[in-house]
Amino acid sequence: QALVEQHAATFALPRRAPKSKIIEWTQRQGKSVKFELVEIKKSRNQKEFAIQVFIDDEAGGIGYGFTKKRAEQDAAMKTCQQLNIE
Repeated sequence: QALVEQHAATFALPRRAPKSKIIEWTQRQGKSVKFELVEIKKSRNQKEFAIQVFIDDEAGGIGYGFTKKRAEQDAAMKTCQQLNIE
């Protein structure tokens, strides 16, 4: 029993990704959410994406990343911070 309790923290559920938090929050609030590509910066051998979150057509955070997924997560994280979503 003690051994199980000692290692319980090791098996804790992973933290939800920011995009999941935003989607779940908007569903609970009865709001719509979309992640919109607002810019692609191209350099010699890579692209950087800029994605903005919109909740009920109100602009939220803008995120950046070298993949669309990373940019969406960054935008979601910034929006979570703006709305105090944990």
